[in-house]
Amino acid sequence: MKITRDSSDKPRDENFPKKIYNSVLPSPNTKRKFVKQMFDDTADKYDRTNAVITLGLDTSWRKRSIKLLECQKDDLILDVASGTGDLCNILLKKGMNPISMDFSEGMLMKSITTAPRVQGDALQMPFFDNTFNGVTCGFSLRNFTDIETYFKSCARVLKPKGRLMAVDATTPSNPIVKFFHAIWFRGVIPILGKLSGSSKEAYRYLPLSTAYLPDDQTIIGMLEKSEFEDIEIKKFMLGSVICITATRKG
Repeated sequence: MKITRDSSDKPRDENFPKKIYNSVLPSPNTKRKFVKQMFDDTADKYDRTNAVITLGLDTSWRKRSIKLLECQKDDLILDVASGTGDLCNILLKKGMNPISMDFSEGMLMKSITTAPRVQGDALQMPFFDNTFNGVTCGFSLRNFTDIETYFKSCARVLKPKGRLMAVDATTPSNPIVKFFHAIWFRGVIPILGKLSGSSKEAYRYLPLSTAYLPDDQTIIGMLEKSEFEDIEIKKFMLGSVICITATRKG
């Protein structure tokens, strides 16, 4: 499948990552460019590094989330921010028909799935209205510049009664778990990222980026305004992983 290109992308600024990584998190007006370039840069080592920093649990989280999607065999599923396509492979094994869409061409070029690939922006999806039975998103919700606009974009491309699922890392609410979570995510993960051959700076950003996720009630409010119902939020791994599911109103 041909990968379409975003003609609005500007030539790469070689100094850009260094400048951004020196700050805690990218500002809203630089986040879009920052996220794209970061994933382009880390694409060849991303899956291996994720397996290391999650102790191999990331695959089980994806499988559990797919069950909560509650879609059926032969359903057409759009996997947004699909990366190299590991979640698409789970969908294929379930007999569904996924399409892999990612903003990062680097990730799509390192694809490990046979699902069709499309380069596209999650906030402006290049698909017709009422196209998909389901939309999934694995560990990327916090990287979007506008989560509510993303939900509205999902509602547009979903068929009536179509299902939405987003699984992501989050910060636990339990104070004790939160303390050890901070040590692991903010102290250990950047080091493991570097040891795995990835950028230590990129894996300093990724744990901190959970700050972009709104609280549960705000997420529910965003989904309701985006024409979703049957909204459920579940937490895995002592509250460090969040799974959001919802149904588009019919």
